[in-house]
Amino acid sequence: MAAEFHAAMACRRSPPSCIVTGEPIWDPVQAEDVAALIMRRLQGVSALVVALACSAPLLVTIPGAAPTQAADAKPPRVLLRARFLPVEPIPASVLAGRVPVPPSYKGKSGRERSSGPETAVAPLGGPTAEAPKAPAPESAPPVVVAGTDVPVGDGSETAIAVDLGDGNTLAAALNLGYITSPSLFNSLNGNGSWTARTFPAGSGTFSFYPFDPWASPGNTTNELFASFLWSNGANPPSARMVVARSAGGGVSWSRLYEVTRNVHQDRDMFDIDRAFAQGGGSGTTYDVTLYLTFDGFDSQDNYVASYLHVVSPSGTLLREVTTSLPPLPNTNRFHGSQMQPVPGVNDGQVYLMSVASNLAGDQTSLSFHEVTGAGTTLVSDKSGFFFYTVGQQLGTGGRWGVNGHRIGAQMQMDIDRSNGPRRGTLYVLSTVNPNHADPTQDQGDVFLSVSTDGAQTWTHSLLPGLAAGKTQFFGMLDVDDDGWIHVAYYQNETGSTDNGVLNASTANLYYTVSADGGLTWTTHILVNGPGDTLQYFDPPPNLLAQDYYLIGDYAQVRAGRTSGTKVAYVFWSGYDKNRPQDGTLLSRRDRGICTKMTLTVDTDGDGLLDPQDNCPTIYNPGQEDLNTNGIGDICECFHNRANVDDTGSSQGRIDGSDLFPLARSFGSCQGDAAYNANVDLSPEGCVDGYDLALLASVFADSVPAVCP
Repeated sequence: MAAEFHAAMACRRSPPSCIVTGEPIWDPVQAEDVAALIMRRLQGVSALVVALACSAPLLVTIPGAAPTQAADAKPPRVLLRARFLPVEPIPASVLAGRVPVPPSYKGKSGRERSSGPETAVAPLGGPTAEAPKAPAPESAPPVVVAGTDVPVGDGSETAIAVDLGDGNTLAAALNLGYITSPSLFNSLNGNGSWTARTFPAGSGTFSFYPFDPWASPGNTTNELFASFLWSNGANPPSARMVVARSAGGGVSWSRLYEVTRNVHQDRDMFDIDRAFAQGGGSGTTYDVTLYLTFDGFDSQDNYVASYLHVVSPSGTLLREVTTSLPPLPNTNRFHGSQMQPVPGVNDGQVYLMSVASNLAGDQTSLSFHEVTGAGTTLVSDKSGFFFYTVGQQLGTGGRWGVNGHRIGAQMQMDIDRSNGPRRGTLYVLSTVNPNHADPTQDQGDVFLSVSTDGAQTWTHSLLPGLAAGKTQFFGMLDVDDDGWIHVAYYQNETGSTDNGVLNASTANLYYTVSADGGLTWTTHILVNGPGDTLQYFDPPPNLLAQDYYLIGDYAQVRAGRTSGTKVAYVFWSGYDKNRPQDGTLLSRRDRGICTKMTLTVDTDGDGLLDPQDNCPTIYNPGQEDLNTNGIGDICECFHNRANVDDTGSSQGRIDGSDLFPLARSFGSCQGDAAYNANVDLSPEGCVDGYDLALLASVFADSVPAVCP
């Protein structure tokens, strides 16, 4: 019945007389999908009637529009709507000038991080043509509530994993603030409290200092993975990637795999091949296989190569793939650095997103590659696009950033692994400079790029609802098991020299979510509490000695479920210039903080959120419950209500004789001669596609002899 219910929600229209800019918004492809769902249930009943169900246009309120409404109609909930445009490929002139991004490890190692205060020393987003209007939302938007900010530990560069089976079980990793600070934590109560845990060091001398954290859930309950780069403390230093696994909800960890390639490893990331139950492919050959990516540099910080390691569930290296080599003139052998792996929806399939820049650093390009057979085949440069880098150049090198510090490669990719219509869709979140030629204007916007054909082509949209004139940076992305897209980002708020667009004195974090593939979004919610607003030095100190490192290159938002309720955890790097930074616990100016976002929906749109609704799937604002058993009458006796014609051969069952009265009243509302309250199954005053889809959801069922 779940598929038919989703069809009902897609076919449902807004209250009668609700008009948005005088223009209905409807997606014919979605209409065909809805009709197909209903037809499978109706088993051959007149397709004409089904077509009628989806002919009533879906309507949505657009911010800024002035809808007219019947006096007794309940107001529709407001969503922010995106407009998508095709993304142009990277032009040859940009491709020819691409170089690897500077190493991220500079400024991070324990040797370089002081316990005292800092020492003072037409691209993406360009097209303006009108895009086709997006279809209306498929379901009511959730109500999002931000929880308490919980300090996890000293430091920055934050990564978090949420257990797939229990959204209260978490693992958090960060670049520790002091040499003696913990870097790995777990929570068993959904961010209520955190406990420091021990992450296994690398072998030999690679045990001096961990940095560059990443984290991911496994395929089974209580299975969590995390990775760090371990420095050897030498001069010049080197580092190795270590991946650890916990089978007990993050309480204890064991080293699963260590990358021993003899290069200074940098910008590590990993992900896991999902089992079919977790949205992976139907095959099992590569389930729980790990895909690790990292860059390699020599002792002089020269780029050597980028690599993909394919690692078995037991920690054995199955395959090393060299994904990029240093660029050479008049060749196309460079394929980008700082890769992020995202396993696809087929067994052994991995998408790779790589980053490159020009020599000046003011242009950033993304390239997309596909691996199949767990590394047996690599298709490089399937597509790509470029944009102007957020912020301003820091010093004379290739670093770019805001607030006096670099902000890293601010792009993240994920994939829809749900069983819904967008399964396999790739999403990329980027922060883009919309005013690169005018540093007095907004220097960062958040864009979502979408590919429905396996990274061959892309469309993009500015994330709707961003504060105008503000610089947004360091976006975070997660796509949950229902295909909902969770986004968080930083935003500069105030500043004394340039109104905060480049150098801010304060910044905050915001969160929004889309339940329909990025077409519509909830109002952006402030993540951090007022007491945790980021407090920067303004103007900022010269961070050249730390290679402009401050809050790092990593941050994550991860979604999950707790007791059936959707949650999302934003693990972010706070900063407070007023903290003493004296070496004591939680005294550093940079601090890892986790905030839990709780998402509650009103599925049937009756004004009551699901946890408080005695019939959350059918519109019943009156909450009638004659026998006071906590189940709404409309849910409890729905078969009886749907059995409109209980005579002759159709007695005791729902069949065509119940469908035809609905067809005769279809499109009518209260006050119309054709209106029949018996077939207004919602009931909301009109007989429409929602009523037909509800009937389809129980079509051919038997009717209980007694209604409870």
